[in-house]
Formats: sequence, structure tokens, C-alpha cells
Amino acid sequence: ILIIDTSGSMLGDPERISKALALAILEIALATKRQAFLISFSTGIQTTEMTGMESDLTEMVEFLRMSFHGGTDIQPALHEALIMLKREAYEAADVLIISDFVIPRLDRHLYEEIQELRRQQGTHFQSRYIKRREASRIHPLPIFDHHWVYDMEDPSLIRQAIDHFQSFEEKSKA
Repeated sequence: ILIIDTSGSMLGDPERISKALALAILEIALATKRQAFLISFSTGIQTTEMTGMESDLTEMVEFLRMSFHGGTDIQPALHEALIMLKREAYEAADVLIISDFVIPRLDRHLYEEIQELRRQQGTHFQSRYIKRREASRIHPLPIFDHHWVYDMEDPSLIRQAIDHFQSFEEKSKA
């Protein structure tokens, strides 16, 4: 399950980078016959089931073109991810959030629900932090198993990101 931040603070290069990463990740997931669900958020959410679109990525590209450019509320997106994780097709899924993480704290109830799901199903929550030069140090949410940083001032880090996601593909083929 891939959650992409399209709020106003992501406008410009951060949003383009996050969507390029999302496209690469989704292509790997679909090529390896993995379930794929995409959630785009700002203060509201848009969702789309990507599974089965291996031969026509038009809908995925159209979905990734959408942007809200409003405020930021990650909670509806996380709530939707939790709903999907309770469905049989996504019980073994993990969640990746791509954002600049200029977001308010999580509601305590949502945090506890995420922790319970992690214990019950072994779900991993990963993040890719898109860091701008002017951004202060962002502290990752306590829900993440791993928090990767993409520093826009260091383009060599994109190669590391691509290598990391390609390792997912190699593991799924093994």
C-alpha cells in the first residue's frame, strides 16, 4: 500500500520526485504480481486499486497527475490503509508513505490501531522523507519500521533509492 502526500508543502520538485518513486515502486509491484493500492492525500484522499494494471499503466499515470495542494492530514490516508490491510488480499501487505512529513501528530486511537495491526499481522510501515533544503529536521512518526531520507540537495541519493526498491524485486523473484 503506497501513500503519497500531494499537499501544498509538496508542491514542485518534492511532489514530482515522490510521484516518480511511486511509479517505479508500483511498476515493480505489478511486474512481480504483487497487490498494489495507491492513496493520495492532502486534507482529503483519493484511492485506486492498481492490481491487474500491468498491461496498461494509463490509470496509474492519470492518478499520479492528481494533486490537492491544500493542507495536510495524513490520518484519513492511514485510516484507509488500515481498512485495506484488514482485507484478505492485503493482509500480508506493507505500507510505504512518501511525504515531507510536515504533518500534525497522529491521533492516539489511530496510533494504537496501527500498533495493534503491526503486532497481529506483522505489517511494516516504511517512510520516504522528501527533504527540502529549507526544511528543519523532521522527526519520523513513531509508527515507522524504517525511515529513509531523500535529500533534494544530494541527487546521488536517488540512485540509492532505486537500488533499494530493485532489491525488493530481486527478493520477490527468489
